[in-house]
Amino acid sequence: MINQTSTLNLDISDFSLKAAKLHARRGDIYIDSVTEAAVPEAHMDKGRITQPEQVAGLIKKVLQEVEGRRVH
Repeated sequence: MINQTSTLNLDISDFSLKAAKLHARRGDIYIDSVTEAAVPEAHMDKGRITQPEQVAGLIKKVLQEVEGRRVH
């Protein structure tokens, strides 16, 4: 039996969105895929989202990309 746990991690800053898909197997952590997208300056202000619909669209985009991208 293989003991494996997967996680999806999202980092939101004023300048970018980063997503990483990881999995742990037998006590080790592996990076499956990573991606990032720039956040336009008008969408964020001092850590607060000022354009929620646009930021939501960017989040959806990076989450879809991280699911399909592999680290080699």
